[in-house]
Amino acid sequence: MVSKAKGSSAKPPKTKAARPAKAGRAAVVVEDPAPDAKRPEGAADRIKLRMRELVAEGWKVYVRFIVEFLPEQAKSIDKETLQRAGTKSFSISYQTWYSEALRLLKQTLPERVADFENLYRPTRARKEVDFENYTISDALLGLQTSFGGQIKVEPKKALTRVQLQVQILESARRAIESDLYDLRTLLQAELLDNEIVAAEELVRKGFLRASGVIVGVVIESHLGKVAAAHAVTIKSNAPTIATFNDALKAADVIDVVTWRRIQAMADVRNTCGHSRTVEPTREEVERLIADAKDIIKRVA
Repeated sequence: MVSKAKGSSAKPPKTKAARPAKAGRAAVVVEDPAPDAKRPEGAADRIKLRMRELVAEGWKVYVRFIVEFLPEQAKSIDKETLQRAGTKSFSISYQTWYSEALRLLKQTLPERVADFENLYRPTRARKEVDFENYTISDALLGLQTSFGGQIKVEPKKALTRVQLQVQILESARRAIESDLYDLRTLLQAELLDNEIVAAEELVRKGFLRASGVIVGVVIESHLGKVAAAHAVTIKSNAPTIATFNDALKAADVIDVVTWRRIQAMADVRNTCGHSRTVEPTREEVERLIADAKDIIKRVA
């Protein structure tokens, strides 16, 4: 029997205990990264910092899960940890965290992406829902199953899944901060970032065509990297933005909305680089730069 479990409305308990919460035998330690006097300027350093922040946010989400679904266990969490975890519901805080963590994981440790996603949603059709295939998405829906009047699985059983996701992100953090990590991906991100800065400076000086061409190179380079990461075959020997865009759409790496957006960006780039009868406007080039920044963050 499958039913929806009612979410707990329990408030974070007041306690004088300074004991950490436990999942199995693992203690929860929620620590925010030390605040920097100045945010790092390089793209590689910014990625590393954001990864540390996301790991810390992940443990806060984990604590929110305990508070909502395991109120008795939450009593062993010290007051400071509860305060750090905040008061947002698990559902809201988790969805925000998962989306950004997944994007960053695709950039830094793509070989663990499948493991990360599999903990969130079922990987195949299920004849029945049990502990082995219960996922975080099931918990978010309040799904529980029972047999013979006994509950088999319910939302609180997804706690270990949340814990594993945070630990996967932690392994990615350790990997990118290791001396053995291949920094090519991060360095490429920094290079693209520098090109965007150069394009913005050209716009300020009125060189709209040159700026648009540079941004076009940035988009083309990024889409080429995305295609390679997803093993998408590119048949052309001289691929363009349109070539990569069509191939990524055909491989279901990007959706139709993103495809149309990149198509429009390619049109502006072509106006900047080829057309001598139509002049690009400042507004078009500034929009091209803004869209390029967004695509680089979202498409990975």
